[in-house]
Parts: sequence; structure tokens; C-alpha cells
Amino acid sequence: MEAIERSAAAARFACRGCRSGVKYGRFTDTGGRDYVNVYLDGTPCVGWPIGSTILLSTTSCRWSADCGTGTFTASCESQWRLRDRFTNPLSQGEAGGNLGRPNDALGVPYDIRADWTDDFYGGGSYLHRGSQ
Repeated sequence: MEAIERSAAAARFACRGCRSGVKYGRFTDTGGRDYVNVYLDGTPCVGWPIGSTILLSTTSCRWSADCGTGTFTASCESQWRLRDRFTNPLSQGEAGGNLGRPNDALGVPYDIRADWTDDFYGGGSYLHRGSQ
């Protein structure tokens, strides 16, 4: 995981020049924003009911480094947000809709929102012991 690797790098940097002691730190990465377009994945009969969406993420980690042993631990949390809108919920999948069919006249567009959190942990050697 990228966040655990970033924690290891931060621990290695914090302990440079030190042969003992414990260092602590934290960081937040708010750069996660992906546009997901399932129309392009080539899966038949799946793309039209799902469509495209925006997936946002923010990851925060707290880490500690033991400069004497060259080890670190990290505790991270990723917060996810999905934002979409189903503009033609009862469509039969034709591009632009199919207004001649009764389902299209009854479909009411609605927002799709999902929020969830993932927690993950890691640790090990950060491959640097004291000043070398």
C-alpha cells in the first residue's frame, strides 16, 4: 500500500542521524479523485445501468519509528466518497433513452451517494538504522 510505504519513508527520514529514540508523525493525502467510466471496460450489459461516476478519497496516517531498532508502525484511514446521478433509471440501455417505451416515461432521476471508511495498519523495518 502506498500509504504504508510513505510512512516507512517518513520514518526513515525522521531517524536519519539518530541511533536511538522514538519519533512520531502524521500525514494526510487528499489527492485521490478518480473518474470511473464503466462504459469503456467492454463489459456487455453492465455499463449502461451503472454509467460513469466520481470516486474521491482522503487518506490519513499516523506513524511511529523506533530509531534504535530501525522499525516503524503505521495506522491509516481512508475515507471514500462516491458521487453519481442516475439520469434515466428505467432506460433499457439505448443511447439517448427510448422514449417510446413506458419505463422511460416513469423513471425519475436520482442521486447516488455512498460514503465509507477503510482502516489499515502496517509496519516493519524501514531499512535504515541510525546514521550510516
